[in-house]
Amino acid sequence: RIVSACCGSYLSSAVATNGALFTWGLGDDGQLGQGEDQLLRYFPGRVQGLPPVMLAAAGDAHMSAVTTNGQLWTWGHGKEGQLGQGQTITCSAVPRRVLGALEFECVVTTSCGSDHTAAV
Repeated sequence: RIVSACCGSYLSSAVATNGALFTWGLGDDGQLGQGEDQLLRYFPGRVQGLPPVMLAAAGDAHMSAVTTNGQLWTWGHGKEGQLGQGQTITCSAVPRRVLGALEFECVVTTSCGSDHTAAV
């Protein structure tokens, strides 16, 4: 059973009741979160390596997700800093937890714009 969904410019995602996140669409910048070989996916595929997800958000070419334990994870295109991973990671084809100032915070929601990510 799907409990929430979101769409970016050329990608879609759905969160299941068990916290699994599924993505499909264009993945040329890693925004599907399914590894380097997923440039285009016509059917939903599960994003691996994430704790159970409560909700997800999508930007133009990146995504963010809030896990049931309040962590923020991001992946995809991040050259403008929208992944929150610092200057060393500008693109990620797999989800990475956002640390830094959010490491010990409990995130409850996230939103993505074309080139930014917000979390509360």
